[in-house]
Amino acid sequence: MKRIKDFIKKILLVDEGPKPLFSRKLLSPIIKLNKNDFEYCEYGNLNKDKTFYVINRSSHAGIFSYLSFVLNHLNIAKQYNFIPVVDMENFTNPYNEKDKIINTLNSWEYYFNQTSNYDLKEVYNSKNVVFSRNDFNKNMNYRIHLEPKFRVFKGKEIKLKQIYIDYVKDYFEKNNLENKKILGIHFRGTSYKTSRGHIFPATKSQMKKNVDEILSRENFDKIFLCSEEKNYLDFFIKNYKDKLLYLNTYRSDKNDAFKKYNREHHRYLLGDESIKEALILSKCSSLLFVRSNIINAANFFSDKEQNLYEIFNGFNSRNQFISTFLWFIKKTLPTNFYGLKNDLIKSKN
Repeated sequence: MKRIKDFIKKILLVDEGPKPLFSRKLLSPIIKLNKNDFEYCEYGNLNKDKTFYVINRSSHAGIFSYLSFVLNHLNIAKQYNFIPVVDMENFTNPYNEKDKIINTLNSWEYYFNQTSNYDLKEVYNSKNVVFSRNDFNKNMNYRIHLEPKFRVFKGKEIKLKQIYIDYVKDYFEKNNLENKKILGIHFRGTSYKTSRGHIFPATKSQMKKNVDEILSRENFDKIFLCSEEKNYLDFFIKNYKDKLLYLNTYRSDKNDAFKKYNREHHRYLLGDESIKEALILSKCSSLLFVRSNIINAANFFSDKEQNLYEIFNGFNSRNQFISTFLWFIKKTLPTNFYGLKNDLIKSKN
């Protein structure tokens, strides 16, 4: 019976997302002590006058969900005067590679500088170490671009590796985009169509209708497309070839980005490509999108006021079985008869 149930789950139910390639085991602390609603761990005698806050999470989340997670815990560290440090070496996530990238095993440091001037080796030899919760709980906010309290960390605790700043600068110079007006577009496909509890993605007809309307109202020189679905890229090439810009990132029409390994350091590169695309989106004048962490990050990193155009179709079912089929059914139904909501929400940052 168990084998039959496992088979049904494998065939019919939604894949909950990418898993880490492996896990590591952190050494146990010498002493644990509960005080002030935190569990204090002692690993050694260093830094007796300091308390370190280890931000940790192991889940199937994407790179910018991790950014949101870190920002929420930086706010907690600030409240209690803890020193924050992100450990994505001992607490692995889907982006960790087994060997070192940029001379580190900590996947946070593939893309960002550490959140303080202390490394993990020193932290795990220190007197006072507190661990964050490792779940994205109801008290946390993933819409990081709308929270002023998170802005104070940008360029300080949250600081991108210089290679990304240089990459975007070079990209705009090479493509002669410095003074161009660009419409940034981000549409998720693949797993967004079946992920339980997630916002429904747009249909192709919604994409074209809204892109055409925005282009008719505003004079854009270029369109920059960010999407992990190859089918969507082909659609935009067919309809907007003369204006279209995009990066040659990994794309597929299946939810297999974390399953296929057709290049060295593939998982690191998936995060690398997402960050490059988000930073280019951050330089665009306007953004058209279905809500996602990539758009939240793009607007968070933007130094300009961007027009935000959101296509909102409502949310998928929380039921894992129903969510597998619901978007495909609703996209065929009229809006006034259980079809997709088809709302376009315009707001300014």
